[in-house]
Amino acid sequence: MAPFSGVRLERALIFTDRAEPGGYALYAYLLMERSADPARRRAVLNVYLCDIRAAGTGQATPRKGALIVPVATKAADYPVPGPGDLDRLMRDYDSYAAHDRLLDLVQQGRMKPSDLRPDGIYFGAFDQPIGAMPTRSAIYEISGLPQPADVANWLLAEREDIELGRQVATPGVQRVPSTAREILDGVGNAMADMLHIALPSAQAATVCE
Repeated sequence: MAPFSGVRLERALIFTDRAEPGGYALYAYLLMERSADPARRRAVLNVYLCDIRAAGTGQATPRKGALIVPVATKAADYPVPGPGDLDRLMRDYDSYAAHDRLLDLVQQGRMKPSDLRPDGIYFGAFDQPIGAMPTRSAIYEISGLPQPADVANWLLAEREDIELGRQVATPGVQRVPSTAREILDGVGNAMADMLHIALPSAQAATVCE
């Protein structure tokens, strides 16, 4: 795979009056069900706010990926959250919109109904927004990791794997739908193959909590 410089994840939001932003090479989602463990939800959103770059920051690059979180508010009414806004994002996270996108994945045949857990926390990465019928996907259910810190560390590692194009497997993380081969194929490897690139190393940020 020929290396490209500059394909890196940045934060993005879905609002009640707007769909996913366009123009990204990769669309990753944090989709958490209403009954997901609050401590694990908090750990995931903390990584999102503190360790994923804000949109439009840093060196201008030709290709970027979005890590997307849905919020239950209109765009005009919602200041873009930053590292100090974890409580606000916890309050405003839109579990209904997240569930709708999980149902879309079921309807598209990317998940089975039995893959949906009422307390599930899902990380998915695609070559198009979910509603645009992506052709490549990798979906993981990560709520089964033992502790909230394990969930946060997995997400941090997965960010680096996407940006580096590495292949990893993590015990306790289930790829959806799960076969032995799919569980062994890390999302970083799948996304690098999807984009036909090897991605540069991320600059580690300090976790807020």
